[in-house]
Amino acid sequence: MKKIIFAVLICTVILSSCSKDETSYNEQSIDVNSLPAAITQYVDNYYPDASIAEASVITTDETSYLICLNTNEELAFNKSGSYLGNSSAILGGHHGHGGHHGNGHGGGHHGHGNHANDISVDSLSSDILNYISANYSGYSAMHAEIDTMCQFGNVTEVMIGISGSSPVKLVFDTANVFVLKAERIAVSSIPQAVIDVITNTYTAFTMKPMAEKFTLADSSVEYNLFIRQSFVRKQITIKSDATIVCEK
Repeated sequence: MKKIIFAVLICTVILSSCSKDETSYNEQSIDVNSLPAAITQYVDNYYPDASIAEASVITTDETSYLICLNTNEELAFNKSGSYLGNSSAILGGHHGHGGHHGNGHGGGHHGHGNHANDISVDSLSSDILNYISANYSGYSAMHAEIDTMCQFGNVTEVMIGISGSSPVKLVFDTANVFVLKAERIAVSSIPQAVIDVITNTYTAFTMKPMAEKFTLADSSVEYNLFIRQSFVRKQITIKSDATIVCEK
């Protein structure tokens, strides 16, 4: 009997220790429009190819914000709107999909509802799934949506991921043929000749600090730059030789 009581006491101590190690937090969904301006401005500047799909207030020791982009990336911010990193910055490994192409965000899984252009990854064609399997061994489709590109018209964009690596965005045309891989890059890393053509052509516009690098099926490279003038926003696709392809 003494042995049983002793064993129960040990288990109680162990369970108490485990519960202290776990992060306790409350999460409440909020309207995206209620986010601090600093957060929406940060996303607009550094994730210009994405939009905020969902937002939550996280209460742990401090109040923080967690947002989910339509690319399935999750970003964390403090109560004043300063960027903290991915969701693991405030929740450990409980949430989070990695930052897409080059921005190093990662973490555990967090489920999100469907949005206007989303499609189920289960509905992706065998051609798309076979391409992913053949070219990205071990990767799986995380998110998919229908979009339009000035160069290719209607496309299917698929975010794929594998543990320990940043997600990759792949784009397929209406025939489910691969057309390009997109990666987010700093404008400062784009050839100056490309930047000069944009600034000289769109003199009244301001360029956002981040852009996308497109690696096409034929291995050629293009850049997708985001510019704005007051409430007017444009995306300019331009070849690496500084020839403008199209604008959206």
